[in-house]
Amino acid sequence: MRLAVACACLCLAACDSPRSARPPQWIEFSAGVAAPQGSAKDSVDEGAALGVAGGYDFVQGPLRPGIELGFIGSGQNVNDPAGVDDGYLHAARYMAGLRLQADLGEAPVDLYARGGYVFHDAWGSDADAFEVTESGYYAGAGVEWWYAPWGSMGVYTLYSSSFGDGFEEWLFGLAFRFSIPSDGQPPP
Repeated sequence: MRLAVACACLCLAACDSPRSARPPQWIEFSAGVAAPQGSAKDSVDEGAALGVAGGYDFVQGPLRPGIELGFIGSGQNVNDPAGVDDGYLHAARYMAGLRLQADLGEAPVDLYARGGYVFHDAWGSDADAFEVTESGYYAGAGVEWWYAPWGSMGVYTLYSSSFGDGFEEWLFGLAFRFSIPSDGQPPP
């Protein structure tokens, strides 16, 4: 195990950091799992979640504060405790917040934290029992590897909760982020 960690560190140290020339604006695509918590945990299963987000980094450098706007949608099975009428839940999350990214020296790996406002909209096949439309907050973190000046991939975790008592969940997944050049030229 120590040998594997040492080899990984040497490989990362030997890589040139491709992120130095990347533009501040970006788009991100994500895929993962939505895991309900709280009162919905017993009746709503985990389900697939797909997302898209965009953002702008205010500063170039080792710490990059920025803004982000995003959407994550998911679908989950609903379990009726009586086993009579199982249904399906659709959930949409519209997010606006801040993101702080930390470059790890010359290694092509970054850490980031994010948080902000989320609007939850959930509806199901049994609309009376599973309709939630509330606002709340989200907070999360991730690790990404820059494989090119214009692209990264990584893992993330995100917690979101409504200000009321309607919606609370964890999301886990993979994210693919691409820088968007502002001059119309293709990335190097």
